Amino acid sequence: ISSSAPSETTEGAILHFTKKTAIELLGNLWQWVKTRPDFLRSSLEMISQLLLASDAPNSPANIVERTKQVQQAASMAFKDICVGGKHHLQDLVPQLTQLYVTTIALPIRMHLFIVDGIGSVVASIHHDEQFRTGLEQLVSPLVQGLNSERERPNVLSEILDRLTTIIRQIHIREGSAKAASVGALISNTFWPVIRQCLAQHPGDSKLVEKSCRLLKHSMRCVPDLFKPNLSDVARTLVTAFQQHQHSSYL
Repeated sequence: ISSSAPSETTEGAILHFTKKTAIELLGNLWQWVKTRPDFLRSSLEMISQLLLASDAPNSPANIVERTKQVQQAASMAFKDICVGGKHHLQDLVPQLTQLYVTTIALPIRMHLFIVDGIGSVVASIHHDEQFRTGLEQLVSPLVQGLNSERERPNVLSEILDRLTTIIRQIHIREGSAKAASVGALISNTFWPVIRQCLAQHPGDSKLVEKSCRLLKHSMRCVPDLFKPNLSDVARTLVTAFQQHQHSSYL
């Protein structure tokens, strides 16, 4: 995986397929990898370097496609290793979050695997304050994106997808400090930005679907703490449905 060769040579083409297979094998061996913490961390470091790789300007289409294939395999392996070894990676959350921010320009299908993996690590943190800090580090760049990309519904949809991927990972005990942190995040941040998206792009069916999906999983995550928002949610959805009858509202 760490080897390199000139991409335009026969050796480079062969190495590409060997590297892709090695990455896929590494991801599928996550149960073995997680029992060896040092190897687990070095594996993630190798995969992270692949995710950050970029082709030279004006590279041939076949070289660009090779890079995409390797990065797709790397993003899937990253997720599998993070999910499998989440209890050994909690001290790396700041570095993992930095990787996730740096790779946000990757195609959404790849980046969701990265978000999924890091989200599972954050969700597994037992210490209340570390969990709150990790969750904030993960969510803050996405919320900033929602506020800065208001006029681009396709970008907003992809950001909402990432938030849904994060919130689906979180399972908390009612009445706990973790529940309070997540409840405050959903009520003070998630619901206002969902409402904002629905108000600004009511006719965009894809964005409405992504907004409602995040709303659904947010309510399921902390149903007791979300109750004070229900009247506002009902008014918003009924009004929106009267204007545009998207099935997502149902």
